[in-house]
Amino acid sequence: MKKNGKIIFIADAHLVDTADSSDGFFEFLKKIGESEYQIVFLGDIFELWIAFDAYEEPIHRRFLEWCRTEKEHRMVGFLEGNHEFYVAWRHGDAFTWAAESTHCLSNGKICLMHGDRVNESDFLYRVFRVFMRNPVTRLVVRLAGPGIGRALAQKILHGLKNKNMRYKKNFPERYFCRLADEMEKKNMSLCLMGHFHQALSLRGINVLPAWNFEDGEVGVYDSDSDRYYLTPWRNLFPETKGE
Repeated sequence: MKKNGKIIFIADAHLVDTADSSDGFFEFLKKIGESEYQIVFLGDIFELWIAFDAYEEPIHRRFLEWCRTEKEHRMVGFLEGNHEFYVAWRHGDAFTWAAESTHCLSNGKICLMHGDRVNESDFLYRVFRVFMRNPVTRLVVRLAGPGIGRALAQKILHGLKNKNMRYKKNFPERYFCRLADEMEKKNMSLCLMGHFHQALSLRGINVLPAWNFEDGEVGVYDSDSDRYYLTPWRNLFPETKGE
């Protein structure tokens, strides 16, 4: 396995299975495959991913193929976002590690999460999350097939969209502060998340902006210098500038 002290973090690409949406993303992955960077996907990489055969689209299978290949050469981590369901449970073997909610790196010093559960005031979403991710619902969705289950999932997501987006526009500062207090008690130095679609840094908590191909920023953690920073992804691969 290639060893590099730098880890790339990406969140909220919200890809769909069209060339306009996905071609640039896979170009980005190709650049990573030619480098020695590690990579962690912090959720909502896809607009919707229900990880059963009947629901999955070519874009999901293409992504899984890349991850299975590249985990032999670098760390490939995956955290489910609020638009991805059962990926860690069903496709965990495609990644170095995969998690449904949180994961820690550097012996517990770095906490990773998608961020969708930070705002405790977003009650309807939290109920929806529990409903969609329990084993009974998972079985129902699997048996229902895409004709019913996928339409139901999209209807619920769209029904919550306006409310959820309203919460995303305003950072829940008091809950961020509560999270920062918990981090201090556990001696965690860094927490990385996505979900809110815009960058924020507060007491060791860093939110990544939503990624896009043209000028999307990614988070980078350099373990050698213990430094985290945001940078346009093209800056990591100088030959891509101006393409």
